[in-house]
Amino acid sequence: MFISEIRENFLRTLPSNEGEITQWTNPEKGPGQKSLNTQVWLRRGDPNRLLVSISGVHGAEAFIGSRIQQRILQERQSLQSENSPTLLFIHNFNCFGSAWVRRVNHQNIDLNRNSWIEKPQNPHFNRYRSWLSAQNSWQFWSGFARGLPDIALRGPREIGDRISRGQADFHDALFFAGSERAFETRQLQEFLRKQFPQTPEKIFVLDLHTGLGKYGQESLIVDPAIDDLLRSDLGVLFQSRLVIPQQENGFSQAVGSLGYLFKQIFPTASLCYLTQEFGTFHPLQVLKQLALENSRWHSQGPTASGRTELLLETFYPSRKSWQDEVLRLGVHRFRLLHDFI
Repeated sequence: MFISEIRENFLRTLPSNEGEITQWTNPEKGPGQKSLNTQVWLRRGDPNRLLVSISGVHGAEAFIGSRIQQRILQERQSLQSENSPTLLFIHNFNCFGSAWVRRVNHQNIDLNRNSWIEKPQNPHFNRYRSWLSAQNSWQFWSGFARGLPDIALRGPREIGDRISRGQADFHDALFFAGSERAFETRQLQEFLRKQFPQTPEKIFVLDLHTGLGKYGQESLIVDPAIDDLLRSDLGVLFQSRLVIPQQENGFSQAVGSLGYLFKQIFPTASLCYLTQEFGTFHPLQVLKQLALENSRWHSQGPTASGRTELLLETFYPSRKSWQDEVLRLGVHRFRLLHDFI
């Protein structure tokens, strides 16, 4: 129900007389053998300024991301001006993951760790692999208890980086970066190169995510290499402190994140890749749900009891107050960037 609902709702919000609509058909099928599509809407404006919105890089996070994009389009009169930037909406990027309520695609690839040039080397990940393969809550928490001396020795920031930065050795484990570019990554790469043969001077990307941070709290995450002046200007614009990965607990720098793909395609552009993250539950609770869902998928298959419920509430909380605040901030930040770029 969810996957067809967000697709149809998004398509209904697209203006019939504005922009170009493209759909990518995924090689895999969804529940009931239904076809899966990613929708892309492009409205040409100033060719030197490109503003991008992305939802569903992680499948289970697509539901609220889709709603934010729909709300922006429903209120798009605020984005119409004589000097508007070119707008690009990439909707439900990981349509396999959202259809099956998974974080990853059909190859178990985390699409936010798949844009590497060289495969990520993470020799430390195997140390935590058995813990992250827990089949139930007791196994997870007992594995965590056994690892407490390691956490005390190295600190939660280093342990978090070792676990979540990405790994290319274990295809059935969490944070798998893939052994090659995934279908979804290749499609985006080809689309961007075809549609923008001349690199825009400025590119701003707002990538919508959930799961990290305190419940209902927004984190605006920027590339550590961001220009100091731009970082300061954005801080003033948003009236919010920007997060630099690896400088705060719980925010690791993913190797091969989608921002790297934009850097590779547009090396001469002034690029600002912003991840807008909305917190849900405690990081250990989120990690536990990811571990249990992954184990059940690989051991019992898509119909494993309770599997989808594990992730849906974790990344798309049902509480109305959480959803309302996320929608408000998602639309607000995009509008600010539209006027700033």
